[in-house]
Amino acid sequence: MADGLGFNSGIDESQLRDLIIVGAGPSGLASGRLCSFGSLDTLVIEVAAPGGQAGSSSKIENYLGFPTGVSGLELATRAITQAEKFGAKMMLAHGVARLDCGRRPYEVVLDNGNRLAARVIVISTGAQYNKPRIANLEKFEGQGIYYGATFMESQLCEHEDIVVVGGGNSAGQAAVFLSQTAGKVHMLVRSGRLSDTMSRYLIQRIEQNPQSNCTSKQKSWISKAMHTWSVSPGVQTLVERLLPMKSATCS
Repeated sequence: MADGLGFNSGIDESQLRDLIIVGAGPSGLASGRLCSFGSLDTLVIEVAAPGGQAGSSSKIENYLGFPTGVSGLELATRAITQAEKFGAKMMLAHGVARLDCGRRPYEVVLDNGNRLAARVIVISTGAQYNKPRIANLEKFEGQGIYYGATFMESQLCEHEDIVVVGGGNSAGQAAVFLSQTAGKVHMLVRSGRLSDTMSRYLIQRIEQNPQSNCTSKQKSWISKAMHTWSVSPGVQTLVERLLPMKSATCS
């Protein structure tokens, strides 16, 4: 579809490039910016959307140069603009099936069988979502199950009871962000305490915004009595029961 829409029309697949970067998350985009700034002919390949998992974050507060935080979408957009400013090319909606490094120049084999040649290949594929082992999970993906907390998810889950699965910083950011539009936010965590996996500032933000601080019906904060469970077979049954009725985000 991306090819049909012309997103990749400016890419010459027969060209020998100095560098091909596989993955357009923060590290891939940073590499593309630096290498293209150094006058290297650079191509970045991304199978989904540029920005990686960070691109779906509602707010990133520990990134250098953004003391008040920045959304993942804004950070990714700025990085793409900066990389393309120096001449980096972006190939979207194509995955890399394999590498052929038996001889120089190296070759990247795309999911459609096409081959791209480069003197250097950088692998920047990042991480994969750690999905809960719940039967029929894929059935509800995009229909109540989401792997991020952006403005779009906040509107889809407006006034709903939401389950955030995870106890890390991404889950904490998602819970705080979604609480602005959701009816109630519940968190499912594996450990016994949020402090085992979540930064202190996020825990304080969750605890210090009780529902009594609500300033309007459209803005509902997580209360101090927020439900927190440890993952167990019983909890998985609970999640399975909630999924068809409520919305969940996995972080």
